[in-house]
Amino acid sequence: MKRLTPKQAKATESEVMEKYYTKKQLDNMPLEDLRHETAKLAGQWYASGKSGISFGGNDVYRVAQTLSANASRSALTKDYMSIKKELSKLDKAGKSGIIKENIVIGRSVGAAGKNYPVKLLSGNHAKIVEGTEITGIKTFAGKGTDTPIRVAKQLEDKYKIKAEKWEKVRGTAYIRENGTNRKVEIHWYEADGERVEMKVKRYFDED
Repeated sequence: MKRLTPKQAKATESEVMEKYYTKKQLDNMPLEDLRHETAKLAGQWYASGKSGISFGGNDVYRVAQTLSANASRSALTKDYMSIKKELSKLDKAGKSGIIKENIVIGRSVGAAGKNYPVKLLSGNHAKIVEGTEITGIKTFAGKGTDTPIRVAKQLEDKYKIKAEKWEKVRGTAYIRENGTNRKVEIHWYEADGERVEMKVKRYFDED
């Protein structure tokens, strides 16, 4: 993995903070969404192996879901913020994922100008704004990390690329939605040069 310049390190620290929800966002989130996001973050923390908790071979994500199932809003928020703090430390130390180079979305036709359909929260699709870049890219599950991709076998069956080759990746991009450019966090899967199933996870202009 190549060493980051001071400028890149500063940008990466900013991306670390952007990828997690703030307390204000959690307070405004529907309870079931809060439960889901807290369980997901807890699963990442448990899977990192840094929590100091042994699960005896059980699926850490299912354990996290079970623990979050009946928790109150205040307890969920407290847990989320606590885990966020620990994962942020790993992110800044470069230990919770693999930092990748920006992806340029060109204006030309062909491989150099390849764009990708991005699934919106509404279920519709949009494209990334041409001439921009996907930035703050990091592999946070799958190949090269300690976190498994739960749907790796489904990806292998669907795209005919071995399950162990898949990475789950996130980054920041600008999409064109209803005539407006919007800054979003997107997640996708990639393997052997293929990037598939891009989707919006959140809008930064709604923070």
